[in-house]
Amino acid sequence: MGESKHISVTVPEHILKEWEEEADEMNLTRAAFIRIHTEAGRKELSKLSPTATDSEKTLSENVLSTIPEDEAKDPENIVEEIIEPLKKEILHEILPELDDQDEIEFKPAEGGYTKK
Repeated sequence: MGESKHISVTVPEHILKEWEEEADEMNLTRAAFIRIHTEAGRKELSKLSPTATDSEKTLSENVLSTIPEDEAKDPENIVEEIIEPLKKEILHEILPELDDQDEIEFKPAEGGYTKK
């Protein structure tokens, strides 16, 4: 392993508490838990990139993997199958986290989120 560098990350308190509990359940230090999950998340996100160069699936490969060999599949269903997990993550994790961090604010009268 190469040289390590120290970084500092700020997260909402409730998320840190969840991370600490999960790390404890896995018998990991908080730093190891964060490193493992950051790398796993990075690899998952790289699957959405059409220019991924490592062994991860590119977006084109993701599309191909959703199409069965022995039957036709509607294009809208292909898109939905690939986009739905990302959509759920944005709606249920990223937007609430940004709201907790006071980066954004939900304004129903204006039809959605605004930056603060």
